[in-house]
Amino acid sequence: MDWRDMINKEDLGEPYASMYFLDISEICRIEQCFKGRQIAFRRHFKDVKKAYPELCLILGEDKARITAKMFSGEIVYFPEIKRACAEKVRKLIKEQFDGHNLSELSKKYGYSERHIRRITEKPISKSQPYENQISFFD
Repeated sequence: MDWRDMINKEDLGEPYASMYFLDISEICRIEQCFKGRQIAFRRHFKDVKKAYPELCLILGEDKARITAKMFSGEIVYFPEIKRACAEKVRKLIKEQFDGHNLSELSKKYGYSERHIRRITEKPISKSQPYENQISFFD
């Protein structure tokens, strides 16, 4: 099971959250095709197949037309889904981390082992002294 199967549409940020008429599999296909790219949606177009051929291949002509009209006149950036729903991905990583599976999580989520380590580290409380630390007031 891929980590993308564990997210819901509600976990996604913009622009994916605006695409209420798509299911999660269609959003994942858009992400795979357009991630990291900006698309300038024209205000007027006659033929959606000529204006947005990649979008038509992924979604079909009807949904591509709706998407183009929704973002008409805008430049839209399509981030990676893991960035669009970063909090959910961080939570999944923390839940699945067992102390010995850094490389497995790294491959699964596409992050470096160092980044996984940063996500899974427990923050140090500044109010509690370190173990064996002498108190200033003792």
